[in-house]
Amino acid sequence: HITATLTQSLAQSIKLKYCNLLLYDGVFSSYHSERQGPAQVSRLDWELVSPIFYMQQRVLSDPEVSMLDVLTPPIRQQVLGPAPQRVVQLISKDRRLGIYILGDKMGGDPIDNQDNQILDVVVRQASIILENHLILEQNHLLHLQVLEAREDERKRVARDLHDQIIQALINMVFQVEEFYNTVKYDELAVLLDKLRDTLDQTRDICSDLRPAALDIFGLGPAIQTRISGFEEQYPCRIIYREKKNGPD
Repeated sequence: HITATLTQSLAQSIKLKYCNLLLYDGVFSSYHSERQGPAQVSRLDWELVSPIFYMQQRVLSDPEVSMLDVLTPPIRQQVLGPAPQRVVQLISKDRRLGIYILGDKMGGDPIDNQDNQILDVVVRQASIILENHLILEQNHLLHLQVLEAREDERKRVARDLHDQIIQALINMVFQVEEFYNTVKYDELAVLLDKLRDTLDQTRDICSDLRPAALDIFGLGPAIQTRISGFEEQYPCRIIYREKKNGPD
């Protein structure tokens, strides 16, 4: 959406027949004034995109080399369009973000100083917008990694509690029950109750950390299981509806 808006706004601002925007990650946007509707956005393969940026560096370092000279016809037609007049880099903080490809102006007029001023403003703002978007994407990925690490840790703690603490408590309960049935001390009855309470509490901790139904049946059944357990403890009824075919 951002790429389409940046492409269409520049084309309309300086009245270009067409304007393309290719980002470094392969997102490609193309706007033609003769077409009806907004800019069309697609994603190109990295194998197709990477040579374009390397070629752009060569063009910048050698004034006698033109982008048209170093691009093959298939790439030229798809990315540069039928009549490219200028290729402008989008750079922010020494990071290459993409390239603008400007076509002819409507009416055949050349790109003048006023157009260049508009172009400078749009390119500067587009670079800032894309840089901020990349930062937001990176922060989102970090957030997902933190959530994943936290879930892994909760799963590990729940597994350790189940495999070690709960199993030890179960063995202790069996031993105390056997001893209690033989000796029948009142103190053992109290101790047995405490062991059972501790065992139930540990099971609850495991369930709170990582419900078993979550890994076995998925999120929906796990939620329903928790609701059923809640309804058994409290005088209420909870209605749960799961949206089918919605976003993950």
